[in-house]
Amino acid sequence: MQIESIYQIPLAYSHIFSENSTISRQSSRIICSLINETYNKISWIRFSESCRYIYANGRPLLASDLQQLEIFPDEESTHLLGIASMNASGYVRESAMLALEKLSNPHSIPYLLMRLNDWVPNIRKKALSICEHKIQVFHPIDWLKYYFLIQWLGKASRTCFSMFQQKLIQYIIQEKFRREIIEYLRVNQVKANLFYWKNLSSELLTSDELIDELLSNKYPEVRVLGVKYFTVSENYDKYFNILCADKSSRVRYAAIKSISAAQMPIYQSLFEQMLLDISEKIREYSRFVLKSLNIHDFKVIYLRHIKTDLQSKRLGIFLGWLEVAQAEDVQEIENLTLHQSSKVRLGAYKALSRVTLSKIPINYLSGLTDSNGKVRKYCAQIPVDMANDIQEEITILLKDDRPEIKRLVITIMLGLKTRYTQKLCMLHQAAFLSS
Repeated sequence: MQIESIYQIPLAYSHIFSENSTISRQSSRIICSLINETYNKISWIRFSESCRYIYANGRPLLASDLQQLEIFPDEESTHLLGIASMNASGYVRESAMLALEKLSNPHSIPYLLMRLNDWVPNIRKKALSICEHKIQVFHPIDWLKYYFLIQWLGKASRTCFSMFQQKLIQYIIQEKFRREIIEYLRVNQVKANLFYWKNLSSELLTSDELIDELLSNKYPEVRVLGVKYFTVSENYDKYFNILCADKSSRVRYAAIKSISAAQMPIYQSLFEQMLLDISEKIREYSRFVLKSLNIHDFKVIYLRHIKTDLQSKRLGIFLGWLEVAQAEDVQEIENLTLHQSSKVRLGAYKALSRVTLSKIPINYLSGLTDSNGKVRKYCAQIPVDMANDIQEEITILLKDDRPEIKRLVITIMLGLKTRYTQKLCMLHQAAFLSS
């Protein structure tokens, strides 16, 4: 038997009750393995809905059938009873939940959490009682694996579980398990990291050790949380400099955005340094701040840095200069369309389109055959009225053997207004598709 999706589990579940023990065992192993592999990638709401109607021996599952599930190994029995706890019948759900209560396997956690929002009040109350009793039974990491269901409790529609949710979170983030959990999170997904570190907010305010750990996290989405906490630390300058030098532009941008208007004059030199950043968003914001400080000669600043040849900032310098270049700099811009960096070449074509609004530069033709896909795609966005001026040169590019170039040229020519170019283009398009 083979099932490709966890939502197909009800099809395999009926074989659990087969008189053939080999088929029954194999079905159990398949179900257990599939859930263990995908538990943090699926929608548990959808999974619960898919398991509402399950059959045993050709009829709907009954509460009395659950006794047969106790012969399976502990882990498999937990999953099988958990699936039964999602059944449409309240009697089956309650019986399955009571059976799960007797087990001490952490795989029962998601099924118990799901029953907290059951539509039968008695089942909800019993589920809450079981979960509160089991908080200390399972390790915090076992609970943390199902962070998405803990978050979901705050959105439960039938009752409020905020008190239980907070009790569970406090158990997870307590200090004696912290080192072990942080090690676990090093190899875990970003959302689990975010859940844990967000709930540590009050601890972070008083612990430089935790802030150091946070800023060394491999996920930028997590490191950016540090911006909220370093402002109250005694080592403010240390953490601010770390954030400003972070490898992620998202973190660097959040750091400089955290500077208040009153502090901007103090950090003028930092913003001048950020003018050379590789991130367009950071360069743009730095220019905005410096303009508010009456600094406007950005082209002069970039040219000065170009002459000093700061190798580590070289790309940022060129990109920044291209963003402030003017019409008299067309020759220098055209030279940069041949730069070895695709980012600089793309910046050069953007600058050309900005400073030469009246006509399309012939350099765009070389951009259409550029080795970088982003450059080609940008140059293919030639306005129709401008492309008409160089349609003969564009038509020649149809002879290029590379399919990605030919595809772009066909796209451009389909937008041209002359019947000849459209007819020629359609002929090449037919030939291209047939090949």
